[in-house]
Amino acid sequence: MGVNSMRSVASLLVGLVLCSLVACEQVPRSESPRTVVQGLARLSAEVDLTPSTGRTVSGSFWYWAVKGYRVRFAQDTVVSSIEARMELAEGSCAEAVIHDVETRTELARGASVCGGRGETFYRSAISFNVVADREYILSFYVPASTTTPFTRQEDMSFPYTVGEGLEVLQTVSTSTTTFGYPGTENYWAPHMRVVLGTGATVQVSPTELAFGNQRVGTSSATRAVTVSNTGVSPLNLTALTVTGPFVVSGLPVPATVAPGGSATFEVTFMPSAPEAVSGRVVVESDATNGTQTVVLSGTGVQPVIAVSPPTLDFGDTLVGTASEGRGVIVSNIGTDLLVLSEASVSGPFRFEQSLPVSVAPGESLALSVSFVPTAPGVASGSLRLTSDAPGLPSTVELSGRGVVQRATVTHTSLDLGSVNVGRTSTAQTVTLSNASDTGLALTGVSLSGASAGDFATDASPLELPPGASYSFQVTFSPSAVGARAARLTLQLDDPVTPGIEVALSGVGTSPALELSAASLDFGGVRLGKSSGARTLTVKNTGTGPLTLTSASLSGTSASRFSLADFSSPRVIPAGGSTDLAVTFHPNTVGVASAELTLLSDDAARANVVVPLTGIGISPRLVLSATALDFGAQWVGHTSPPRSFTVTNTGSATLTLSRVGVEGSGSAAFALAEPPELPLVLAPGQGTTLRVTMTKEEVGVSEAFLFLESDDVESPRARVTVRGTGVSRLFSVSVAELSFGAFRLPARSSPRPVVITNLTAEPLELAEPELMGPHASHFRLSGGAASLEPGASTEVTVVYETSAAADSRAILRMATRDGASAFAVALSGRALSKLVRMEPPSLDLGHVAEGTTSPAQTVTLINLSSEPLEVSVQSDDEAFAIDASGLSSPLAPGTYGTFAVTFSPKALGPASGQVRVTLQGASEPEAVVGVSGTGRSRSLAVGAPGCGCGQGPGGSPWSAGLMLALTLGWLRRTRRRVV
Repeated sequence: MGVNSMRSVASLLVGLVLCSLVACEQVPRSESPRTVVQGLARLSAEVDLTPSTGRTVSGSFWYWAVKGYRVRFAQDTVVSSIEARMELAEGSCAEAVIHDVETRTELARGASVCGGRGETFYRSAISFNVVADREYILSFYVPASTTTPFTRQEDMSFPYTVGEGLEVLQTVSTSTTTFGYPGTENYWAPHMRVVLGTGATVQVSPTELAFGNQRVGTSSATRAVTVSNTGVSPLNLTALTVTGPFVVSGLPVPATVAPGGSATFEVTFMPSAPEAVSGRVVVESDATNGTQTVVLSGTGVQPVIAVSPPTLDFGDTLVGTASEGRGVIVSNIGTDLLVLSEASVSGPFRFEQSLPVSVAPGESLALSVSFVPTAPGVASGSLRLTSDAPGLPSTVELSGRGVVQRATVTHTSLDLGSVNVGRTSTAQTVTLSNASDTGLALTGVSLSGASAGDFATDASPLELPPGASYSFQVTFSPSAVGARAARLTLQLDDPVTPGIEVALSGVGTSPALELSAASLDFGGVRLGKSSGARTLTVKNTGTGPLTLTSASLSGTSASRFSLADFSSPRVIPAGGSTDLAVTFHPNTVGVASAELTLLSDDAARANVVVPLTGIGISPRLVLSATALDFGAQWVGHTSPPRSFTVTNTGSATLTLSRVGVEGSGSAAFALAEPPELPLVLAPGQGTTLRVTMTKEEVGVSEAFLFLESDDVESPRARVTVRGTGVSRLFSVSVAELSFGAFRLPARSSPRPVVITNLTAEPLELAEPELMGPHASHFRLSGGAASLEPGASTEVTVVYETSAAADSRAILRMATRDGASAFAVALSGRALSKLVRMEPPSLDLGHVAEGTTSPAQTVTLINLSSEPLEVSVQSDDEAFAIDASGLSSPLAPGTYGTFAVTFSPKALGPASGQVRVTLQGASEPEAVVGVSGTGRSRSLAVGAPGCGCGQGPGGSPWSAGLMLALTLGWLRRTRRRVV
């Protein structure tokens, strides 16, 4: 195998090793109580700590206080007792004790066992849960002063295991005389064994149940008790024993409760007597901690009814009437709430109490019963009361006697109503009748009570035969405001009804006049109009009727007010009211006043005066302007509006009913945003009207704007409107602007173009604009954006270019809306030279030496726009200048001439330049080339031998030579000129 293969194998091996290490990690041991309980089954019930090997020695006497072993249990279990084989003298006692080795503390102590019983092993009962793998010391303590022989086991070696799970590690013997952690001074082993219990422990919750009050004969609500097994073995419940008036249910026994589990039973309280009782439930089981007890308590309660008095006698009561109610007292002398559910009466008796009703223990309730006889004679009956108290319903015996009244009256009470103080009510009649078959005497009549003096009667004593009647009258005259009452008593000779009373009542009242307003102000009312009726409410806030006897108008302006029909007298009941309608109708401008006087029977306000005021008002139309001048306006366009204000300066509202334009020029004028008519203006209020002009032709127009309103003094007002139509909005000072000619680079001085607003309105001008092929040769500045009426502004133009050109452009000026525009033609010339000479060169021909050629003329033209100071000079004296024909300065655009002659100074060709120089210039403005040829005089007259191949003796070679020389010279000259 190669290295790589070996490495692969090594890697695989390492992975397998790591996997093995992870997979083989120890899993913690489960501590589940169920496992522990199951494991305990493998231990015997009694574990003998003495090893199976060794030698037993009996009858040895030892005098030690502690004998025991240090042990370790393999599993969780329960130690129920520890036994030791020993001999205890009578009266000597021992106790088993368990210590924790790690903490050196006592964990549990068993029951004390004493000698004299004759048993082989002395057992000390104990209940302790031990934990697996934990070390404990199990020992017996005996008094050191007591002779106690222990049977011992010798020759053992530690540690050793007994009972399939209990490891004995060491013996323990200590001679200490006090309880404490034992030492290990002696090493022989007492014969001991451990008894392992079932491991079940019982616990009940709650341990007390208090049921409180419970009605006798009824069952309480059930109360639950939980029985829990807190041990490690199943708990066997063998019995549930209950004492007292209590019932246990819900848990049949015997029953088994698993370790850690619980069971529930229920307890009910059923008292049989009204008293406090107690009891208990004893839970019996095989638990190591024995029986458990639940203490029970409760109180039986019940109501007890007592009724007094047991009898009621109502005595004599008139047939057909009800006696006054008589009281029956119902008391609850028991210990629970008493519910009185039903009551019934027999005989002519009445019970009106609403039932059911409850009575608390120790409380009482008053009931009322009345006697209502239906026939003369003795009557009897009973009141039967049914309740939830034990026993039969309670009964009260009832009795009474019905009697007949001989005398009767038609009214036992008489209400004479409300009457004003100082007045007397209408009389009311009362009739007394004798209903018996014997005579009846009215022996006396009397009035009594706090207000007896306010009532009166005409009744008087008399005899009434059987079946007869007597009528009399009663009146009421209150002396004060408020409720009044008295009693009218009729004395009779009837022993059953010795007197009859009639209750009298009435109310003393008094009227009280109150007005809805102390005065009436009608405000402003237009002349010739009437105000709406204003209502004055007259209220009666008193307790009796109010009589309004009259209402009248008076005062300096009483005629301007009117009162609607008023019928008198007018009676207003208490709490009622009546309305009086008053109207104001002015006939003059200004304040008017009057008084309304009311007369009534109100003692406090018999005469009341109500002031009346009003103002006569009228509108007044005032114009802020009587004329509007539109000035000059462009034909075909609508002008901006001209406005004026219409104001109502009067005291009444002004109604503008019609607005229009009239006159010869009315077609040119119109209202902008005409108002919606009719237009109402309050006093002091105004409105603005706007008028526009639209002229369709040039010229002046004039018209009138009229306004019609309800202004009494000026029902029709006029505003004059006028304006002029113009064909142009603005003018321009020039139509053409020529800058002339300039030497390059050309730059002119500024030239103005004036723009004037010809209208009566501000003009908004657009930016001046240059157009055309040479627009860039001109520069603009100035020009106002807004131009007031009649105002002017300037646009300045400068001609400026660096290129030779005949420049042409257009300056365009217009309003911003494009309604009007003008164009100004612009021109200028940019030249490299300001003058031009013609011809550009002169050939003055052949001139004999000493003579002068004929003059030739040169024309000089001024191309600029300015006059030029010029000078002409020749650079060769053979060429002479005659400038007499040339004026200086030379006007713009004109020309002049000068003459040039040739007077040769030598034979042969000659050339030169005539230069034209402007004043102040260092270089010539123009140059004319001049040339000529000087000849000898003889040649000039035809001497022999000098011809050019013409005539006798002429040598063609000479001519040829001359020609050659000439041509050569010309070449040189041309070369020189060039």
